[in-house]
Amino acid sequence: MREGLVRVPCALSASEMWRARADLSLDRYVAERERRTIRQIGSDVAEDNEQAEPVLVRSTLVELPSDFVPGMFARWVTSEQLATRVTTRWHEELYDAAHGCAVDISFPAFADRVEMGYRQWLEPLGAGTCSICTRTHISIRADEKTPQWVCAAIERLAEHSMHTSLREYPQLAVAHSALDGSARPRKARVPTSEEGTAAPRASRFFCQCELFGFVRVVCGTRRPALEET
Repeated sequence: MREGLVRVPCALSASEMWRARADLSLDRYVAERERRTIRQIGSDVAEDNEQAEPVLVRSTLVELPSDFVPGMFARWVTSEQLATRVTTRWHEELYDAAHGCAVDISFPAFADRVEMGYRQWLEPLGAGTCSICTRTHISIRADEKTPQWVCAAIERLAEHSMHTSLREYPQLAVAHSALDGSARPRKARVPTSEEGTAAPRASRFFCQCELFGFVRVVCGTRRPALEET
């Protein structure tokens, strides 16, 4: 089991970001950039959480195209096996640490071996900006074909890629808000302290969880993210 915490600034206010976060069209916008599709299962449902507080629950299915996995890896895993079911629970108006959005990500094909998810909340920064805070967790259990040291290595790779996606998410949220007009006119993105001018490095085995609800496992080289225009 690996756990981590990522904080990244966003050029939207906390209330604007939370509204965007709850909009399924933002998930679809992010997914389209990664050649994935999202289907909502049923409708959003209102229920009480363990603290007897009202929350909204959404279930989605994230699917990959048939050619997503390179042929050389098809003997071990298929695109169908990498489809994920994402269950999201959030408070409609509250977004502090005590009322964060909880996301469970499951691989139906590997339900007994993989656990992945995160808890996300917002912290206002002032001047109409906020910080997106996310605590992640991932666990991959060994079996007779996959030793524990291999699972631990995949967990490290998955966590690294998950955190990379988290740092890219605010830029995508701002771009989407500017497109659909759901927030104020777009302004300059708030840079993160970890950004630099170096070109992105490729990874040979790429496991990525994209917040907001998405997971993908890519056996191959990661393509640099598209730049905003």
